[in-house]
Amino acid sequence: MGSGAFQDLDDLGSQSTYKTELKYAIANFVFPSAWPNSAQRSEFRKDNRLRFTIDIHPKIISSSSTSSLEHNRTDLQNLLKSTKTVAVGEIGLDDSTNPSRRDFERQIKYFRKQLYLATELNLTVVIHSRGKPSLHEHVLATLSEICKPDQLIHWHCFTCTTQLYSAAVSQFSNIVFGITPFILKDRY
Repeated sequence: MGSGAFQDLDDLGSQSTYKTELKYAIANFVFPSAWPNSAQRSEFRKDNRLRFTIDIHPKIISSSSTSSLEHNRTDLQNLLKSTKTVAVGEIGLDDSTNPSRRDFERQIKYFRKQLYLATELNLTVVIHSRGKPSLHEHVLATLSEICKPDQLIHWHCFTCTTQLYSAAVSQFSNIVFGITPFILKDRY
């Protein structure tokens, strides 16, 4: 959203009735073409309520050249050092568009790189996992291999089984799950 639109979030039509107050908002920048430029970041820094998650979405990894990904990864390392950045993500795996084996292997490679970067910078990880049940198991296995048990993790739009949920909460003490309305429509 544009920086001007953020100011409008103070009153979502309920402030006077319910005494609401916007304390923080997290802007999720997962597409490198939409990462904020330096002027936008300067504008965002003026509002202490705004925080960022920044990374390269798995679907972008499948469709990007290796040189483009490496360039984006270099930019990402600098963006993640911002005091306003609270998480690396959405990162993970996505086979919902049937990527080629080569493209899926690249997703795995960059998922691992992004996890290492998040743990090195001590940032929360926002997980994106879309696809077959074995894919979700692979995501959890990779998390377990790279992250410490107290890693802060937000599993975005969780649509997996209760067994995978139980396995995840038993391995990570600081994991939370976002849900999606799709679970109410038997889409997943």
